[in-house]
Amino acid sequence: MNIVIVGASGATGLWLVEQLLDRGHSVKAIVRSADRLPDTVRHHDNLSVIEASVLDLSAAELAQHVQ
Repeated sequence: MNIVIVGASGATGLWLVEQLLDRGHSVKAIVRSADRLPDTVRHHDNLSVIEASVLDLSAAELAQHVQ
């Protein structure tokens, strides 16, 4: 399953990303700063990191990331 997580570097978002990756899902993580993600998560083969503020993304840009 492909899943997009907004706020993936926060406490709840990071926990959710780790759980999903452990279960073999492909995850797109939208974060303001990729540096806040632990290396083991940031460099995971099933993770794509999108460094942006969700408030600055247009609806079209956000839709592109969801595809």
